[in-house]
Amino acid sequence: MTKQYKPVLLFALLISSISMWAQRPGGGGNFDPTKLPKIGVITGLLIDQDSGDPLPYAAIKITHKMSADLVTGGMTNEKGRFKIEGITLGPNTVEFAHVGYKTKTQEVRLGREGTEIDLDKIGLQSSGV
Repeated sequence: MTKQYKPVLLFALLISSISMWAQRPGGGGNFDPTKLPKIGVITGLLIDQDSGDPLPYAAIKITHKMSADLVTGGMTNEKGRFKIEGITLGPNTVEFAHVGYKTKTQEVRLGREGTEIDLDKIGLQSSGV
């Protein structure tokens, strides 16, 4: 009777291994970084690199590093402080721009270490205009 079960058992093992082989990790290459949760928060203070004075109303643009898609943006308040919410987890590029100053970019990674990052003081260099 055990000889009858051997072919059935062998067939079942072959079928189950085929279905496991068909399931590739990572969803088969269909990963879309823009679909990650937008729960990240970045805060900080934008200042003049030379004088240390706050830079009010500077533009901040955040793009996802992997897709280069615009995630969100904002601006500093009258005291140079900013808080940007709704940022996609993963690697992002933050771009700071203000009239009369050179644009500065900084990479931040949200996720493993936490969903909130305080960049503290970011200094912009005068463009000499």
